[in-house]
Amino acid sequence: MTKPDGSVRSESSVDQRLFLRPKGEVRVIPVQGNLGQYDRILVQVAHVADESRYALSTVDRTGLPSAQWTAIVRGGMFRLYTMATIPAGLYRATQPSGQLAINFGVLSRLALLNNEGQERLLGIEMGLMGLGLVPQSGDIQFPPTLAAVLGLGLRVPIGPGAAVGAQAWIAREFRGDITRRTSGAPNTDVVVPSSKWSFIFGPSISVGNVGFNL
Repeated sequence: MTKPDGSVRSESSVDQRLFLRPKGEVRVIPVQGNLGQYDRILVQVAHVADESRYALSTVDRTGLPSAQWTAIVRGGMFRLYTMATIPAGLYRATQPSGQLAINFGVLSRLALLNNEGQERLLGIEMGLMGLGLVPQSGDIQFPPTLAAVLGLGLRVPIGPGAAVGAQAWIAREFRGDITRRTSGAPNTDVVVPSSKWSFIFGPSISVGNVGFNL
């Protein structure tokens, strides 16, 4: 028995030796533990050479019959889960545009599953992000802000509960004014006109997969 992430469900492993007879009764072998959605079941049956019952050659024992079957526990078509996301750098495409360094947030993601319970690359994401947590050195100064985001994310698993990806979100920023460095020029307006709505995109690393299948 293996879980969808490939780890072994050791408590559900069964190893038994049986004597099969023609027209015998149906035998039921219970499996310990609770099976989950998309758990993989591997059944291997092999003939065991038993010298006490058969007169077998001590040299040539090749060709003993064996068989193998696999089955997957059925599950939902979608997975809805929560994860922590760390985009090292996001680009704000809406004017005034610029780089948002060091971001962190919590997202909910809805992704389509394939027949083996593996998440497909593209999913719908929404959540709360802290943006621009480190001030930039350019002329435009984006204040650190909390933003509600909604959009698409591309995720590639790199380990249990971890993934790298890229996303494109529409964000509603809860922030103060965006300002510019004036370098002492008295006639330069410090406040930069800007909308609280923006389009942002960039790469990220995500950790966590707490949720359920639908």
